[in-house]
Amino acid sequence: MGLVYQVPQATVMVFERMGRFHRLAQSGLRFRLPVLDAPKCLDEWTSAVRRHGDLPVLVELSEQQSDTQPRTIITRDNVEMLADATVFWQIVDPVRAVYEVDNLPRSIADLAVTTLRNLLGALTLNDALGARGRINEGLLAEIDATCRKWGVRVNRVEVQELRAANPEASGAMLQQMASERQREATVARAEGERRARLLRAEGTARGLETLVETDLATYRRAAEVMGEARAWRYLLALKYLDTVERIADSPSTKLFLPGGADLWPMLAGALGGALDEAPEKPEPGGGEGA
Repeated sequence: MGLVYQVPQATVMVFERMGRFHRLAQSGLRFRLPVLDAPKCLDEWTSAVRRHGDLPVLVELSEQQSDTQPRTIITRDNVEMLADATVFWQIVDPVRAVYEVDNLPRSIADLAVTTLRNLLGALTLNDALGARGRINEGLLAEIDATCRKWGVRVNRVEVQELRAANPEASGAMLQQMASERQREATVARAEGERRARLLRAEGTARGLETLVETDLATYRRAAEVMGEARAWRYLLALKYLDTVERIADSPSTKLFLPGGADLWPMLAGALGGALDEAPEKPEPGGGEGA
């Protein structure tokens, strides 16, 4: 590297003077002292570093991705699972990222594996398979808290593979999940039927209350006009006629009135007692005398 050099966009170069940190070279055209200043080489880094000439000295400031290999993890119910995760991270303090940890990319990957093992080890297989979002949030919180002191911000963590390592365990788990879903469906159906019955009962009760209030209002208005005794007869006549009308409205019902039935008392009540006595019935063959 000569006296004048160029640092590309979204990268920085860490310079040491006499073996100690000296300064950060930001993007653009820069100068250095050839003998005293030397860039920090990051040969052990497998990512987040770019070469300048033949030297890996350019620290990437853009978002990086670290993938972990699938690992076998023992859950709380002693079932083996295969799980791996992807960590998306970004260097915000290059000096701390270079000097606070020996190998930043490898340390982040190892931290992700350890954190994933701890989180899944506290869950059962069924809970782990149904809580992918919660696992992602837990991984993000744990990894970001540790990486902050390394000058790294963790943007997100995604669990990629999450399954039982043993096929028999997978089959048993699927059966258990199916049974659980069936049980939940049965409980939900029973709860729905119970609420439906309750709503029907409440509707019937409100209908009866409305009917009683209507009858009482009718009785009060009739009592003001014709007195209480005749008001009761009037109300009973109305109910009788209403019942007969409903029976007659049914197309599959035939209504027969008994011969010789005297309905005049009920009709007199329906008329509100306007006629106190029923009219005299004409005698058969009767009439004025000749």
